[in-house]
Amino acid sequence: QGLGLESPLLAPPLRPAGLAGSGTGAMDSAMCRPMQLQRRFTLGGVLAGVAVMTLSRMALLGDVFAFTGASTSSQSRAVLPLPQAEEMSAIARRVSPYYSNEDRDRLYKARQEARIRVRENKQSHKPLTNMDKLPSVEEIYTREYSGDADSDPIGGRKRYTYYVLFKNDQDTKTPGKLKAIILDYMAFMKTKMSCRNIKAFPRKSPIDNNKVVTLEYEMKEYGEIPREQKLKNRYSKATMVEFQFSAPVDAGEYIQRKLYSDINVLRFMVLSHTRSFHHAGEDNELLL
Repeated sequence: QGLGLESPLLAPPLRPAGLAGSGTGAMDSAMCRPMQLQRRFTLGGVLAGVAVMTLSRMALLGDVFAFTGASTSSQSRAVLPLPQAEEMSAIARRVSPYYSNEDRDRLYKARQEARIRVRENKQSHKPLTNMDKLPSVEEIYTREYSGDADSDPIGGRKRYTYYVLFKNDQDTKTPGKLKAIILDYMAFMKTKMSCRNIKAFPRKSPIDNNKVVTLEYEMKEYGEIPREQKLKNRYSKATMVEFQFSAPVDAGEYIQRKLYSDINVLRFMVLSHTRSFHHAGEDNELLL
């Protein structure tokens, strides 16, 4: 009867309509007692469950902080005197999963020594060139090359390397024939393409280190064939020559056009070495 179970058998009896008397108030209060007990028991159970969950969460967080060292630091702050606690907090380090304390001390000392060496070897930043003689920025961005490297100003050129395979036949085997072809290319680069620092080297085969390169498959020459010839010849051997020079950016198109029109060339490969102009040794007025 005190549990407050809601059941049809325990429901309070209905009062007949029109029945009046002095005991009706006491009867109503007696009927409401089971419902009040039920609400109290339900609210008490909910509060007890919340309290248990809160205590379990607090215990779990305490274990986590104890594992990471946070609780020990808080305990040390409470136990140690104020100056010592401030010193410990100042030198405290975050735990690293990759380096030990000895490794971190060693790296710290190495960084300090590197900074000291840089300060000792630091020189004054004096300009190496006369800034008053340099061209304006507008002139650099709108610069046009006449083709003659001797008369054109320096700057704006990129470093290139060309590997050219010349066909190995009776014409190129003639003494001095291939040398004349190479000199003609060097003169074209200097007087027509405004190239600087032009160098040419004969290279040996990277496979067997012979003077004549054996090709992987038979290749046809570039350029137009003579009128009396119907088909292009095929060649299995060639002579490799390396060209190194600095040329304007737009000069590569014309140099490759000349190579494609030459009947003595089988193949060529281009390598560009300049990515920017802020390194020492590049073709830049500020660094030359």
